[in-house]
Amino acid sequence: MPDAATTEISSANLGAGYTSQYFYTDTDGAMTFWAPTTGGTTANSSYPRSELREMLDPGNSKVNWGWQGTHVMKLSGKTVQLPSSGKIIVAQIHGIMDDGTNAPPLVKAVFQDGQLDMQVKQNSDGTGSDVHNYFTGIRLGDLYTMEIRVTDGVAFVTVNGDTRSVDFVGKDAGWKNLKYYFKAGNYVQDNSPTGGSAIAKLYSLTVSHSN
Repeated sequence: MPDAATTEISSANLGAGYTSQYFYTDTDGAMTFWAPTTGGTTANSSYPRSELREMLDPGNSKVNWGWQGTHVMKLSGKTVQLPSSGKIIVAQIHGIMDDGTNAPPLVKAVFQDGQLDMQVKQNSDGTGSDVHNYFTGIRLGDLYTMEIRVTDGVAFVTVNGDTRSVDFVGKDAGWKNLKYYFKAGNYVQDNSPTGGSAIAKLYSLTVSHSN
């Protein structure tokens, strides 16, 4: 959560119905993520966030999935408020080392008023440029559907039925050395003291894994 202590809420507390000003069920039934640009930040970022992080083992964040097999996150949502930068990240596949050390994000879904940019990192060390997959015509307040899928080292990103793919392992075999987890919510790309806040909503969210 983007409070001063950047509090992490456990899976058990979420399952028990945790709610706060940063994460709550709105009157339309949506899981709602609110984050001010002045919110607390984690050690590896200068931006605040209110997000869900996938936990294969609720008690151990070092248990994650690899590049082989099929791994899918599906969601439907909308962004209803943006910060002064005009950008938030609404979903990710994040990399992580076996020992739990942070690694680069593989996929970032960046929302701006008018488009979703599904960015796929080319280099496993975090250097170099991203492959940009632009899905246009999605305005602030528009409902969209999204699927992010990895199948045997290829990332498939689908927005409103339109699919693009990137062979990330083919571009850099170093991705084979990492593990991964899904994230979804509201990662504000702004830390201005006068930047306002952002609100993202999720109406559905599922993840699945198969060999």
